[in-house]
Amino acid sequence: MKRIGYNDSDWTRQLQLKAGRKEKAIPDFVFFPQGATHFESAPLVIEAKLDMSSMVEEQKAFRQALSYARLLRSKLMGICDKERLVIYALDTSGSCNIERPLFDNHWQAIYSDEIIGAKLNQLIGAEVIKEKCSAL
Repeated sequence: MKRIGYNDSDWTRQLQLKAGRKEKAIPDFVFFPQGATHFESAPLVIEAKLDMSSMVEEQKAFRQALSYARLLRSKLMGICDKERLVIYALDTSGSCNIERPLFDNHWQAIYSDEIIGAKLNQLIGAEVIKEKCSAL
């Protein structure tokens, strides 16, 4: 994340959100959370798993990230594991198609290919997300 302009203070790990009367939701990474009481919004959330090699695990991670993104009125969400990072855009109704990611690449390619790294920076770089944050 530092390669695309983030500081450690720009995101929160394991942010506890109030999801109902006694329910909590805990997304893995929340970028620029806003809201004094329960962090009502954030432009980007990323759910991290150890392994999403099976379609079932990937779908589960996607649904979990989507629920967090909806709670936080995020415009972007991601899922990642030890092998790759996938970024999605939510539409105005809070929906997203698992078959149409904005970005889907292996970490090795992200680190080694300047073009892929630049594309990721254009999608979720710190400056881009800060702009989305001011639009929330």
